Amino acid sequence: MKNILAIFVSSTVLLTATPALAERFTVDVRVVCPASVVSTPTGDVADPSFARANKDVPCAGLRVVAMDADPLWDEYCGAGYTDSTGHVSFSAECSDGFPSSSPPDVYLRIDARSLFGFSVGTHDYGFFDGLRDVVLAGVTFGAAIPVEVFNYYRSHATYTFLTPERQMGDNGVLAPGTIRIGGGFRHDSSSAVADMAAREFWAAQYSMARIWAGTQYHQMDFNYTVDAPIGTPTTLYDTILVDDDKITGSNAARSLNATPHEIGHVLYNTYHSGLIHWFTDGPDYMTNHGQCEDGHFMTLAWYEGFADFIRDYVFQRWDWPTVAWTVGPPYAGCAHNMPSQVDMHWEGNVEAFLNNVYFGPVSEAQRTAIAAPGPNDFTCPAGFIRTIMPDRSIRCEHRYSPNPCPSGQNLVIDANGTTDQCRERGGMSDAMYDHLLHSSACVREGKCPEPPIRSPIVCRGTGMVNHVQGRDDCLEVQRPSSVTAPGGAPVPRADGSPDLGLGFTFAGTKSWFALPLLDRVVEWVRDAGTNAHRAEEFWTQQIRPWCVRVRDGEGRAQYCNPAESRSFIEEMGRLDPAIR
Repeated sequence: MKNILAIFVSSTVLLTATPALAERFTVDVRVVCPASVVSTPTGDVADPSFARANKDVPCAGLRVVAMDADPLWDEYCGAGYTDSTGHVSFSAECSDGFPSSSPPDVYLRIDARSLFGFSVGTHDYGFFDGLRDVVLAGVTFGAAIPVEVFNYYRSHATYTFLTPERQMGDNGVLAPGTIRIGGGFRHDSSSAVADMAAREFWAAQYSMARIWAGTQYHQMDFNYTVDAPIGTPTTLYDTILVDDDKITGSNAARSLNATPHEIGHVLYNTYHSGLIHWFTDGPDYMTNHGQCEDGHFMTLAWYEGFADFIRDYVFQRWDWPTVAWTVGPPYAGCAHNMPSQVDMHWEGNVEAFLNNVYFGPVSEAQRTAIAAPGPNDFTCPAGFIRTIMPDRSIRCEHRYSPNPCPSGQNLVIDANGTTDQCRERGGMSDAMYDHLLHSSACVREGKCPEPPIRSPIVCRGTGMVNHVQGRDDCLEVQRPSSVTAPGGAPVPRADGSPDLGLGFTFAGTKSWFALPLLDRVVEWVRDAGTNAHRAEEFWTQQIRPWCVRVRDGEGRAQYCNPAESRSFIEEMGRLDPAIR
């Protein structure tokens, strides 16, 4: 017995004294998402149709975890988050847990959880979740059953994409290159779920980037479940549900298009309701609806119309060079298509109401009546000449002296037609000098002439200097954002749309009106708290007082000011005569 005990003790000491050798290594990887994009003059933007995932783009904000695959349980080695280019690099350290000379077998776990505060994943209602809710319902004699159902639908697990295992080599770097998340990863769900999770992550990330660019008011953390038992999609306070039969084909496209709309619900819930009050509003919200369908609560019309406005905000794109919408324009309202639908119980009219407040006139009829901002509405400062370029962009060219060269020199256009140069009068040409320079006699005898004297013209001003071939002058080019216009100087906001809208005053004159920031729109919801649920309540209590009271630094009235903007009142009259 003593011998056996001695052997056991000595073996234990040996194992304790011989720890597993930890392997230190660096993870370097880039992750891309399947995205739906369309090309515009200002770059790739979201394709609202989501007909297909037609491009791989950097997946930003993803958590990448290095794991060591062990027989009993996998060991955590290290983690990091991808940057805006989809790249992440971090140090990791782990071992197999037993004395061994072999390096660990490492795989990467890519979590669909964003630094923006959302998680894309799957429905995860376990045994203990059910047991808890059954007990709670029994204790409260069934009063907690609605909470039980609520917890069931909100149960969520972050989706994880797992790469194949790879044994670490001697160089201490795990660099698998570029990884595209989506189907084909080792996981217990179908490839359809993996594809939808990857596409949904990009759609949510894109929407969040647009919203955060426009407002400092951010939504609470939320979950996006792509294989839920219900969901068209549907938002339950802080959880967005997509039915598992709506993640392929045209159904998937509709679900993805709804992403910023559903995030709009979360943004609204963050500043309006609170979970307890949301349960009070829930019966009005939890019903079928359509943008221009009749017979709904006016509470629902505002709730859905606000979310529709957020969707328009995310997808719209104003193209400054052409002074027009390249994606959009934002929705103009049900009443424009169906004259009988004229009040604010249509969510489409609420959507258009908010669009008009934020974007200015959005219907083509109204923009045409005003004569939407075009080349003739822009003027240039003294000394500049307005030029309409072939792409319809508007530029102001500042023309300087036709011969700004120093005394004794002439202006010469260089062979490339780029920047003019000043050459010494009577000096040797470039071609002649190059010929002599390569002449053996010149080099051999050491009698090569001095090169022509030339100095680039220094154009005055701070704009981009261009040369127009055939002219012996310099041009300073200013982008449309710096071009002045009657009554104002519209410039891009953080979201790219203009900060001014063109409209008519009650005197019949055309004027630029100021437009609010997205901050103001969210503040109206925040300041109303739980006391307003309908469009007319928000208009009377929050929006109208702000529109009348606030002016910008140049003294311009807000476009939504009903006492100064005839254009706004005419547009509101088409949507709802009561909004005055």
